[in-house]
Amino acid sequence: MRISGQEAAGRFIDRFYPDCLLAVLGGSSGSKKETDFSDLDIVIVDDSAQGPYRATSKADDWIIECFVLTSSSYRDLFDEGIHAANPSLQRMLHEGIPIKCSEAGQGVIQEARSDLLYGPMPWSPSERDAQRYFISDFLEDIKAGGSFAESWFIVSRLVTALCEFKLRANQQWIAEGKHLFREVKKFDPPFANKLEASLQAFCLEANCEGLTNLILETLEPYGGLLLEGFEG
Repeated sequence: MRISGQEAAGRFIDRFYPDCLLAVLGGSSGSKKETDFSDLDIVIVDDSAQGPYRATSKADDWIIECFVLTSSSYRDLFDEGIHAANPSLQRMLHEGIPIKCSEAGQGVIQEARSDLLYGPMPWSPSERDAQRYFISDFLEDIKAGGSFAESWFIVSRLVTALCEFKLRANQQWIAEGKHLFREVKKFDPPFANKLEASLQAFCLEANCEGLTNLILETLEPYGGLLLEGFEG
């Protein structure tokens, strides 16, 4: 049986980044929800490294993915996350377990927390309308029919766009993959439940009625579907 994620992360940092200013274990291990299939995600601030870079290795039977930053580069990457409304590094630093933390490293964590509390920049009307258009266009593609495989790809993009709209229109951070659904569920559990039910109906019965209704319900306060007359 392999050692715990936290212990493996500590040994890894002591071996490869002993002089780092900060090392934080994120992901499932950082939230103490690790499983036999978990890997280790570690954010490191180390001025002796040629960062920023991303590296994946294996130690103590764990796959370890490192995001290595320096004290002169982390702010640029923080700002990129803010601009994209997806502050993944800040989330990892805020939610994870510090493995090693100097006084300077504590300042980086506090900065990450401040970014998250401040929230994303609000959408402009043109940005919101552009997302309404993309969602409306994807919905038309679904109505046009096609093979189940083609519809699956369209629905995948449609659901991502819809979740991002739900969050961004309410000035909330977004995320990627499964984390996007988790952010939606945290913000609006009833919406997330309807979305999950509509996806089950699509996957099991090729029925898009629930998803269509959810789209109409979500867009209605912002002007509804948008195709004709859109300029962007």
